[in-house]
Amino acid sequence: MYLLLQPAFVSPESDNFNPDDEDLIAELLEDTKVRIMEVLYLEEAARVRALLHEPRGWITLENLSTGRRFVEPVDSTDGENLLLHPVPHADTGEPQARIDPFDEPQARPDDYRTGKYLLLQAVFVSPESDNFSPDDEDLIAELPEDTEVRVIEVLYFEEAARVRALLHEPRGWITLENLSTGRRFAEPVDSTDADPVQNADMGEPQARIHAFDEPLARPDYRTGMYLLLQPVFVSPESDNFNPDDEDLIAELPEDTEVCVMEVLHFEEAGRVRALLHEPRGWITLENLTTGRRFAEPVDSADAENLLLDPVQNADMGEPQARIHAFDEPLARPDYRTGMYLLLQPVFVSPESDNFSPDDEDLIAELPEDTEVRVIEVLYFEEAAR
Repeated sequence: MYLLLQPAFVSPESDNFNPDDEDLIAELLEDTKVRIMEVLYLEEAARVRALLHEPRGWITLENLSTGRRFVEPVDSTDGENLLLHPVPHADTGEPQARIDPFDEPQARPDDYRTGKYLLLQAVFVSPESDNFSPDDEDLIAELPEDTEVRVIEVLYFEEAARVRALLHEPRGWITLENLSTGRRFAEPVDSTDADPVQNADMGEPQARIHAFDEPLARPDYRTGMYLLLQPVFVSPESDNFNPDDEDLIAELPEDTEVCVMEVLHFEEAGRVRALLHEPRGWITLENLTTGRRFAEPVDSADAENLLLDPVQNADMGEPQARIHAFDEPLARPDYRTGMYLLLQPVFVSPESDNFSPDDEDLIAELPEDTEVRVIEVLYFEEAAR
């Protein structure tokens, strides 16, 4: 806690020292007590700036050019985590406030893991891992201090100096720590779920997904029944990983059982994708880049007819789910003209090489168990159809 020595303007940005009327969040009076959550030293502007808890915005703690101070600690013990200490000022030789993290790295938790966390301060939940300051349209939720959250994935953004976490509920991303300032937003409730990894730059343990150091063991993905480990979006295309509202077929909740009819491995995108029987569309089984798994087989015996087997991935040297057809032609029945029974719904297209007709071209959609008469059969080798 700090006491204002004079009135202060609260600004929405750390580098906006004189906010205009439109940007001004508040004007705080002398002798107001404030709680500081983050401190930044802006060397070129010669300002020490602080982020307040309430109202949420930035004020100046000290103008280093003039020596003018705007606050003083209410209790000196509260300021121990402020990261401020006296250092010689080049011009006057007088002690000046300056941020410690710019001199050497701050001590921080040894490792960020998946599991339960307690929020140390209010946080914004964002739809993207690299969207650190979501606007009102993108904001999923604002969670208050002391909220317990479940983290299901952790990412380390080296250039942005952020440790980011994907929450189970509400589903979105928060910052666990700003490594530039040492500001921590959450602490583990139970730290037994994961392993620390070494950060090559700083020599300190950092939150980082194990998959970035060595490949994670993962199952052979096969057709059959799966149990969802977390909610998933069902997309109309196999390579549409983030369908928008117009394209979204369904959102399936955790613990839903689904029937997988086809599995594809997108090597460049690092995804294992699966075609569901119902609702008919594509989901991600695993993000191979982060090691995040979305589903697990209910019974491995369901996959004996699999069309999949472990094959070597040239890049990672580990078994990967991959369609056998890409290695050699699959054994298949002798397809002949005559009567057939549909095993699942199919689209009827006007051209033999139009595998996914749009609404304008679609002739019909035939339901499962329909009997049809085939009068010609073609084999498309390159398209594997």
